[in-house]
Amino acid sequence: MRVFVSYFVEALVIATCMQYATVFASVYPTQPIARTTFTSGKLALITWRDDWREPLLKHMDNMRIDLYGNNSEFITTLAKNVSPVTRTHSVFIPPGLKTASY
Repeated sequence: MRVFVSYFVEALVIATCMQYATVFASVYPTQPIARTTFTSGKLALITWRDDWREPLLKHMDNMRIDLYGNNSEFITTLAKNVSPVTRTHSVFIPPGLKTASY
């Protein structure tokens, strides 16, 4: 099953920004992009960069990567305790997601 992840980029930012009362997150997602397609049951690479706004990546707590579907519906957590300074993380796209398009 292929999983279309147009909302996946949004998920990375949302999960990161939840730690801060003011949303000035320094995480700028670079992969996946809106038309990226991942396959369920496979690894997928998530990448981001620092946008140089406060808080800088080096000042942020660990973050979580969540998958959200249409209408910002939470699907699943893909990773926890991800260090922002790594700027990359491989996640496993689980098999058996309830729909094929996110």
